[in-house]
Amino acid sequence: MSLVFVLGCSAAPRGPGPQAAALAASRVHQQQSAHRPRLTLVEREGDPQRGLALAVHVGTSPIAAAALALLIEDRMRAAGVEAAGHASPSGFIVYALADRAREVARFIEVGNRALVIPVTASDVDRVAARWRSAPPRVARSVSEAAVAQCSGELSLVPAPEGPVGFSGRLEDWLQTVGVGDVAFAVVGSREHLEAGQDALARLAPWSRLGADWSAPFEADLIGSSSGVAGQLSLSVALWGAPAAAAIASAERLGEPESLLSVRLAAGFPAWQVVRVASNLDRGGACLRVDLQATGSAPTAAAVAGSAADAADELEHTLSRIRPGPWVVTKQVLAMEGPHQAAAVAAWQALNASAEGVGTRSLRRIVHYAGELSTRPPERLAELFTSALARRVRGLETKRGVEEGQGKFWMLLATPCGTSAEDAVTAGTLALALHGSALASSSRSGVTLEPWLNVDAMGILAHSAATTPYESPAAQAERVAEALARALLTAGPPPDVIVESREFLLDTLADGPTPSLSLALRQTSANHPSWLEPRGTWSSLSAISSRSVQLRRESFVRGKLRLASLGNHDPGQVESGEARLLNLLRSADAGQGECASRRVVSPVAGKYRIEASGRTDADAIISVPLPTNARGLSEEAVWTELLMNRTDGWLYQALQRPGLVSTARARAMGGAGIGALVIEIHAVDGKREEAVAQVRGLLARLRAGAATAIDARNAQAHLARREAQRRLNPRGRVVDLWYGTPRPAATLESLHALHRLAFEPGREVVVLAEATD
Repeated sequence: MSLVFVLGCSAAPRGPGPQAAALAASRVHQQQSAHRPRLTLVEREGDPQRGLALAVHVGTSPIAAAALALLIEDRMRAAGVEAAGHASPSGFIVYALADRAREVARFIEVGNRALVIPVTASDVDRVAARWRSAPPRVARSVSEAAVAQCSGELSLVPAPEGPVGFSGRLEDWLQTVGVGDVAFAVVGSREHLEAGQDALARLAPWSRLGADWSAPFEADLIGSSSGVAGQLSLSVALWGAPAAAAIASAERLGEPESLLSVRLAAGFPAWQVVRVASNLDRGGACLRVDLQATGSAPTAAAVAGSAADAADELEHTLSRIRPGPWVVTKQVLAMEGPHQAAAVAAWQALNASAEGVGTRSLRRIVHYAGELSTRPPERLAELFTSALARRVRGLETKRGVEEGQGKFWMLLATPCGTSAEDAVTAGTLALALHGSALASSSRSGVTLEPWLNVDAMGILAHSAATTPYESPAAQAERVAEALARALLTAGPPPDVIVESREFLLDTLADGPTPSLSLALRQTSANHPSWLEPRGTWSSLSAISSRSVQLRRESFVRGKLRLASLGNHDPGQVESGEARLLNLLRSADAGQGECASRRVVSPVAGKYRIEASGRTDADAIISVPLPTNARGLSEEAVWTELLMNRTDGWLYQALQRPGLVSTARARAMGGAGIGALVIEIHAVDGKREEAVAQVRGLLARLRAGAATAIDARNAQAHLARREAQRRLNPRGRVVDLWYGTPRPAATLESLHALHRLAFEPGREVVVLAEATD
């Protein structure tokens, strides 16, 4: 039976609360003596047989550990104990099952004797014969052996000197094992535990204190070996962590949707996490992750970057996790077989007390197996070191702090907006961001909202502290992790895209809008999302799920800007920002540039369209507006406000009874192009007259009809609206993201806009003809 789990202590189910932890801990007892081996007693009923184990730490070498495991197992079997052994690079375990209490005592007596009597020639012959019949696995490289050693898997370093000899060496290795390197464990009822205690007390005191221990890894070790064509394997391990932290981190990182999985799947190559394990060893535990990918040979830099991302995620989890002693104890109680529980308990007695060397002195062990498209592979270590220090470049950051507020806010968006979209793809980015936010919102208590604007699109993430004990830095990092997860996770999934599409279509209109769609296309020269970020009803309806998923990827790799608004101090903001940027570097985020918005020439004129059933409007007049670097001008916003007031310009122009049912104006667009779009629902037969009245209004405005009272009304209304907007932190984080305010309008600048925009012949007029 393989007992890799004994040393691996891989992810196990999360344990119950403090009460259960205390009850469980009361069933595991440890005894320690200066002159006798350690003893762990686990009180447990129900097993038809009792579990027994002997654990020995061997600090000499993996070869010594493997050879001594064979020696002790053979000696115990020769004495009549049905024992099995399992060796690791730093020691071994011999385990057995027992029926009666006297068998428990005999296991301890025989195991102790096997460790203290001198090695004979026949011992050497038997160990050598077993070694030849089933030699330990030999690694293909030093790095492969090292990563195996870190996780407790026996894999010898390639040795050019030939077959291993044991004559004279076996006794030397045995003499290095001191009393502090040995532990027994008994799992069973009270009667059997007492038999173990009595047997240990009868043992003669040991005189061997053991050899001095040294750390197995003095520095980081990074290397590679050949692999199977088309298959890539990458193992990353950290040695020197506290035992409980390593076990708890393995549990968290091994979850199916952990950030480790999301982060590494978003890079190139796209890695899949196949195993996360922890291993207890003297001086510090080890945390290891194994990754697999398929495809063509990557560059050495790409592999080094993936390894650095994995190491960063492991280190971050280790540094933040705060487990209690229960996480170690439950590894014993989770074992189903009593001999398995005894093996874990014995090994823990030797190694679980190690507090580790601290995250600053962790040793990083990396092994890559596969082909590389660049040579030489020896540069992998150099590239790995560089990748650990790399940062997301080209991503602009802005910070703000509002002490005493309840939430931490982050807005990650592209200043490119919809610049890359045309009539076919209009609305793709809006759908991708809405779907990504919807798929991940409310995870870990963080709310995600899409922020959709012609000139800037992104996701807004925010959350209050979730517990009274959450630090401001932890709050910020949690928000950053939720935002990164939404952007790095493959997808959004098709069902979420369907839900997001329905929502966006509902916010566009109650049904198809052929008149508006045509007006936007003609005004923008076939770039309707340059005016309306959600695109048109027809374009949004036709976007495929695959297009949405690809657009999410291109958004992450494109030009990005981050605004973070903290509620405690600048250190909190720095923590959240650093966490987000570290996660995003896996996908080479923020490296792109904006597609240039070419100057478009609206196709002015009058268009007639036939639409079956209900139409969105009887007539639409779209007038191009000048813009500035900040998007729509304040003069354009004033014009929309003054048009739509209860007694405003549209009301005055169309107030004659029986002319229209409703009419409204919208200032649309951004920095690339803007438009004033007026939608008219006319009474039967009065559409042409209503259009003429609106054209007359535009002519009067061009002639300077706007008054000082109009300007004061617009200014006051906009000031009230802006004050209301900034009461919400959403408004303030958006302002932080933009950085510069929109230039203020005056009556003179309003007249200038009207003279330029309302020149005759520039408007696009669409008239809808209803058909049965």
